[in-house]
Order: sequence, then C-alpha cells, then structure tokens
Amino acid sequence: MRGHLESHTDCPVCYEIYVPNDLETHPEIILVSRNSHSYPDPRPTRTPETIKKMFRALLQDTGWRLADITPRKLSLDAGFMANFRLRLNWQKEQDPPLSSLHPSLGNFDRVSRLIEELREEHFPDGTGLKGRLTFAFITV
Repeated sequence: MRGHLESHTDCPVCYEIYVPNDLETHPEIILVSRNSHSYPDPRPTRTPETIKKMFRALLQDTGWRLADITPRKLSLDAGFMANFRLRLNWQKEQDPPLSSLHPSLGNFDRVSRLIEELREEHFPDGTGLKGRLTFAFITV
C-alpha cells in the first residue's frame, strides 16, 4: 500500500512523485517540488578543511597544554582566546564563541574530536604514564 506524507509545519513546499507502471522498462522516478521553503537552510554541520587547518594551528599554539585541553578549557584559556580574537579580528568586549569561526564548532563533541586527532599526532603514546615516560626518555 502506498504511503502518504503528512504536513507538520506551515511550509508551502509540495512534492509530487511520479512512478511509472512498469519500472523494468522505465526505471526512472520523477520527483517534482513546488514552491520554496519558508524557513532558512539548516546550519552547516561539516567543518571545511580551511577552518580545520586554522583551528589546528590555534590548538598547536597551546603547546604542552594540548595534552589535557578540552573545549571548555579552550574557552577559558587566555592565550588561546587572545590568538582566536586576533585571527577573527574580534572587536567586541566579550570573547568570541568557537562557533564564530564556523557554526559546526558550536558542537563541543566535534571540537573534542578535532582536539583528540591533534593530540594523537603529538602524543602517539598517549598522555598517561606510558606516554610521559616515553617523552621523558626521548628528551633526556
């Protein structure tokens, strides 16, 4: 049995789907959209590579503090925020949120993943006891 779409918003968009009677000889289905959406596009969820590179560069400036940094600690780190303000040319009194660099960075889980990727590059043996012993052995 064919289903039907129920409208739960006041969006004026209407879709019409045309399916041929014989899909084997005519395997194309036509979808026609009428009108335009009455609401804005969704916020971007993917972080562009250029933004990732800029964010990684800002993270690398934290130096050894990268070992235990979190998104919340980033927003409280005066050195990071000073560099962040400088890169964004931020003129307001309050510090900018990470999402001012890109909306996808408003998601702290995404920011945590970006931090973890960089952390694994800089500390391949981890930041625990094993990683510290390896680091101490190499630097001596």
